[in-house]
Amino acid sequence: MKTVLTLYARVLGQPLLLLRLGGLMMAIIVGYQVALLVTLESLGVTHDQQAAQQVIQQNWLRFALGVVVLVVLYIWLTTVFAVR
Repeated sequence: MKTVLTLYARVLGQPLLLLRLGGLMMAIIVGYQVALLVTLESLGVTHDQQAAQQVIQQNWLRFALGVVVLVVLYIWLTTVFAVR
């Protein structure tokens, strides 16, 4: 446990190293989430909850695929980050 805490302290003490190691990962994840948001807006999902539920029911396969891709991205990118 002490070794893990020491490694976290060392990485967190060097913000540029943290940015270099995780910057690309965060940019990819944020970019994908923005793309999902733009997709939702283009489908006409507004702040109306009933309209949102209707759109999700009509396009459930797209949303399921989007969530699966997001989870795979999270797992892959965080694994790459953890190994570095």
